[in-house]
Amino acid sequence: MKMPHTRLFILMCLLAGVVSTSHAGTVPLEGAWMGTLSVATAKLRVAFHFSSDAGGQWTGTLDSPDQGAAGIPIDKVTLNQNTLRCEIKVIAGTFEGTLAPDGQSIAGTFTQLQRPLPLTLKPASAADIAPPSRPQTPSPPYPYVSEDVVFSNAAANIELAGTLTKPHGTGPFPAVLLIAGSGPNTRNEEVAGHKIFLVLADSLTRRGLAVLRVDKRGVGLSKGDYAHATTEDFVSDALAAVAYLRGRPDIAARHIGLIGHSEGAVIAPETAVRSRDVAFLILIGAPAVRGDAILQRQSELIREADPAHSLAFNAFGSERQRQVIAAVEHEPNDEHASQRIREIWAAQQAKATTSGFSESERRELEQQATTVDAQIKQLTSPWMRYFLTYDPAPVLRKVRQPILVLYGALDLQVPPSQNRSVMEAALKSDKDHTVSELPGINHLMQPAKTGVPNEYQKIETTIDPQVLHLISDWLSRQAGQSADSAGWTTT
Repeated sequence: MKMPHTRLFILMCLLAGVVSTSHAGTVPLEGAWMGTLSVATAKLRVAFHFSSDAGGQWTGTLDSPDQGAAGIPIDKVTLNQNTLRCEIKVIAGTFEGTLAPDGQSIAGTFTQLQRPLPLTLKPASAADIAPPSRPQTPSPPYPYVSEDVVFSNAAANIELAGTLTKPHGTGPFPAVLLIAGSGPNTRNEEVAGHKIFLVLADSLTRRGLAVLRVDKRGVGLSKGDYAHATTEDFVSDALAAVAYLRGRPDIAARHIGLIGHSEGAVIAPETAVRSRDVAFLILIGAPAVRGDAILQRQSELIREADPAHSLAFNAFGSERQRQVIAAVEHEPNDEHASQRIREIWAAQQAKATTSGFSESERRELEQQATTVDAQIKQLTSPWMRYFLTYDPAPVLRKVRQPILVLYGALDLQVPPSQNRSVMEAALKSDKDHTVSELPGINHLMQPAKTGVPNEYQKIETTIDPQVLHLISDWLSRQAGQSADSAGWTTT
């Protein structure tokens, strides 16, 4: 599912904040410095920008170009002789390094959430730190209306914020609500520098539909508590969004649909069976089995796709993950579950010393051992506890609206080999359902080669154009509009 993917990689939570400073040094630090972090199977570029004021005080910002994050404030820059230390509170990170005598490199350690990673910085040009090209991302002026909106979820006593795009004119227009996958997603569902929902909304609005995309509760401009929210809470928010659309005179009340991606493809069916106002659904990368099974298989496939790891190393990781997940599921008390997870890690680390792993595999295990506390916090969160035991199939069996389900054949996060047949069986009583597996497509609906998450950022295309046509044509038919041929052969 998309959910673990925003949780798998340590830099996925980069956000903006406020800058403060500390005292300066005298060595040539001014300017941009870049290095690459190796996080699991991902390679992520990071760029530090340093400058000093007239009083000699250093300030700085941090970019993660491959994730589309820029200008993250460095709260404190300390330079003593040739030793540099940076504190970045908003991501719970630090960087400590030593400037080389020739001033051409800073070798050190980047630490986030108690996980240390080696990082060497070198002077960088503007071209070096430029974000990857995203040619599909639209920019104003748009050939349609784009309206920032705020509406209430009375059941949760919060206000949610989003953007409604619609054609020019009075309407009423058929509408779709976009429901994002896991993680603290804003209305654009940004992943690896791709603004997935911005691209999707633009495509659909140009085809005559109104599209609502919303910041998750507690994220962006939406109110509420994201940290303690579960999928059930996000269903409540989706129901509020549907009610908001139905109450607008420019929206065709009988033609309101849902598009859910990953966790959003769990939220959408739950919303549809609870609301008579949902007319149709599209599920993208949709889980059909329990969360624990998805998380386990996802991790196995991603490990297997990394040629640097041996079969023994992958089996070792899979077994440890099974034990840790079982500990969380069988122990509702967070403190007791945490203790059990630590015991499992200690036993597994002891076993690892005699397992014949390569030197690089042993180093990776040593790095993983420094993240136990962070993993415990994630695994015992309300969201994760809900996700691990939630089974989508019973709700899918209740869906009666027209539904289109799309899987990427190269999706390693919600593998079609694990979910497609279960989905088809669950929807067999729905007279108007289509389940398609698209060749050469990954979890984000990009044209891909391997499907591994670290490939997302390297692909310029945000959503394969043929997928966009397939979605918009299907929606046009549901909304009673004329449709062009999608030009896609599904299997």
